[in-house]
Amino acid sequence: MIIAEKTDTTSDSMENLPLVSILIPLYNSGEFVAETIECCLSQSYPNIELVIVDDHSTDNSVEVAQKYLSDRVHLYTNPKKGGNSARNYAFEMSRGEYVMFHDADDLITKGHIRSLMDAIMQRGTGNSTAFSPIYMLEADGRLWQPPTTIDHEFIPGIEMLVGIWTGAGFRCPHCHLVPRHIVDSVGRWDERVLKNQDGEFFARVYNAADKMLFSGEAEYAIWRQRKGTVSRAKNEKALASYISTFREIAKIILAYQNTETNRAAISRGYGYWLYENYPFSKDVERVFFDGLGENGLSFILPQRRVLTILRRLFGWRLALRIINKFNL
Repeated sequence: MIIAEKTDTTSDSMENLPLVSILIPLYNSGEFVAETIECCLSQSYPNIELVIVDDHSTDNSVEVAQKYLSDRVHLYTNPKKGGNSARNYAFEMSRGEYVMFHDADDLITKGHIRSLMDAIMQRGTGNSTAFSPIYMLEADGRLWQPPTTIDHEFIPGIEMLVGIWTGAGFRCPHCHLVPRHIVDSVGRWDERVLKNQDGEFFARVYNAADKMLFSGEAEYAIWRQRKGTVSRAKNEKALASYISTFREIAKIILAYQNTETNRAAISRGYGYWLYENYPFSKDVERVFFDGLGENGLSFILPQRRVLTILRRLFGWRLALRIINKFNL
């Protein structure tokens, strides 16, 4: 259902610039969405549209977003329910040759899109995707950059996925600018996934891109950290959904290069996730070990002194229960 929409117009000065669609799923972000919309509208790259899809918010999110409706800002209601379906619907309603998936509480610097487009136009092909640095914005206003060694070009694009899994760093959705046809080709966002949605989706994007182009240090994406969001939720369904994405990501990496280095990196990823989340239900445990077995892998737990001692004494299950119970 359309909440409101206006026909888009383009000026002569933008005729030769590809249209960039910023796709924003909106759910109970009334406190932040005005700042998000304003930072997108203030971009130095002029040919953009904002496609906002409300996912049945119960706060004032829609009322805030409606104030910004224009030729460049469109607002819809998600015909389904859930963040991934909202992203997919926003994509369907957009027209851009390039798209950016941008959450309703996050921010970007003024030259962010221009720097990404410059990277693609100057160094890329029709199958290239660009990405930027990331900064974290804490609730107390602190802005900081996570340590990373991922800020460089990757050819082919899947090398960025390998880099992420071998510990080079991570990225958030609105760090990326993706050609529209790549989104179509990889199957869009999986609406069954409850957690690690972006990790699963962008693994497919990296695999499809001939290049992942770094846009430089000057402009960046800002990822707001909030308590209680999906990315920080912890329940059995979310845990099972998260670990199920590892299976598909592992398949992609091993289909590209089934090396000992890559197998060890995936095994360490499984092990770190186990260390952070155990104990969990038998259903989650089944998903965990099915994924390992399907790819012929085993988990490698982190090197922690307390864990090593307890594991030798009691085995990994009881060791992790003790660590979790006593926050060791």
